[in-house]
Amino acid sequence: MDAIITCPASCEVISVIRFLHAERVNAAEIRRRLCRVYGNIMSDAENLRMGVKMCTMREVKDDIQLMNSTS
Repeated sequence: MDAIITCPASCEVISVIRFLHAERVNAAEIRRRLCRVYGNIMSDAENLRMGVKMCTMREVKDDIQLMNSTS
């Protein structure tokens, strides 16, 4: 039986999204997994797409900062 986490911290959910996105899991599957574990915390797929997009932009920003610090 799956246990549902009723009050996840937003940083926890973002970390899960970032991890699954890094694993190349598509947005629909990420939403299904989040709903299975956290209940229906994502009201719609658009909120999830925004979260994935933010993670992608953060990764690019982190990569640029890393390249600048090593050169």
